[in-house]
Amino acid sequence: MNTVLTADGQVALPAPARRALGLKPGDRLRVQIERDAVRLERPRRRLVRVIMKRDPVTKLPYFSPPQGTPVLTLATVKRTLKDFP
Repeated sequence: MNTVLTADGQVALPAPARRALGLKPGDRLRVQIERDAVRLERPRRRLVRVIMKRDPVTKLPYFSPPQGTPVLTLATVKRTLKDFP
């Protein structure tokens, strides 16, 4: 498959390549330069470390959310659920 570099530096991926990889508009791709080639690949998902703890009162196990995780509040849940029938 061939494609053309535009004056703006953009390259269109041929439809068969997009379909084969399941790419959609807005998907992010990582660009790597390898000798005389350019390689496009999907970024790998970042693994997150979670810690299992026990609730001091109930003694039930739970996973501690990673640092920086937004707090889930009742107001957030209500805002989310109001969009559902």
